Amino acid sequence: MLAITVLISVSGAINYQNHRKSILDNYTNEHINDSQRTREYYRLALDKLQHNFIKKEQENIEVLQEYFDLYKIEKSDLDLQKISQKLNRGSNSGEYQVFLINKQFKIEKSSYMNDVGFDLGQHKGVAELLESVFAKNIHIDVSPIIVDSSSMQFKRYLLRLSDDGKYLMQIAYVLSFEEITNGLVKPSEDSANLELFLVTADLIAPIIFNKRA
Repeated sequence: MLAITVLISVSGAINYQNHRKSILDNYTNEHINDSQRTREYYRLALDKLQHNFIKKEQENIEVLQEYFDLYKIEKSDLDLQKISQKLNRGSNSGEYQVFLINKQFKIEKSSYMNDVGFDLGQHKGVAELLESVFAKNIHIDVSPIIVDSSSMQFKRYLLRLSDDGKYLMQIAYVLSFEEITNGLVKPSEDSANLELFLVTADLIAPIIFNKRA
């Protein structure tokens, strides 16, 4: 009777270990698959992001030229809200924001009101760039893709000197994260736990989901 009891106990232990291993393997495989699907989702999203910005390069230059021409006509009467609306009429993706930067490197006017009054000169590298454009050493400057983590928008800035030399004229081509991921199957894994970075030739920028507006 003792031998039978021991045999049943050992058999039960083996079955339990096999069952436990099966559950753990399934759990591990499930999360590996989730991680792979999540990685593929964001890889496709960032590939789409790069493609969209590349596709818009020539149009962005044309939009900056249109802004430049409007300034030549309107000068101090410039209404950047109306200009932004005009520049965005023909755009089928993203949006354009416009800025007017004075010689003190402050954003004097903008269609994006959050940036009005912002002092770009407080950043040494930016101040040097703006000074170069004012000095006519650079005709048009095109920035790398910038991540605005507070709004989860991706921006590329174009900058040139106004015809009278008083201002720097800047546009930003803007894409939202929602627009980039439209049409992609969203993974189930919680993106708030991810550490995601946008890597370009010029910078490595974190994309912080829990600050999303």
